[in-house]
Amino acid sequence: MEKQGEMLDERAKKERELIESGARACINCVHWNREKPEADDGSCQRFPPTVFAFPIKGALGQPGFGTNCFFPRCRPEIQCGEFTPKASITMQ
Repeated sequence: MEKQGEMLDERAKKERELIESGARACINCVHWNREKPEADDGSCQRFPPTVFAFPIKGALGQPGFGTNCFFPRCRPEIQCGEFTPKASITMQ
């Protein structure tokens, strides 16, 4: 349990450094969202989620399709060309 606490402390330290440096990384981007505080990654919500269709069997055994959608998962230190700093967005 102590090892897990040390890992969380190390992660928090690295993320704090990214934030303070103003790095062009996901953690500083307005489009990035960490759904749970304890999660190691988050989702990029720059674009709508990707929809996936997959074959399923219906209640009576007939073939059909199910769907689900996901935002891309990414780690806080990743950089991309869609970066928009959180500080650049203002409320009106």
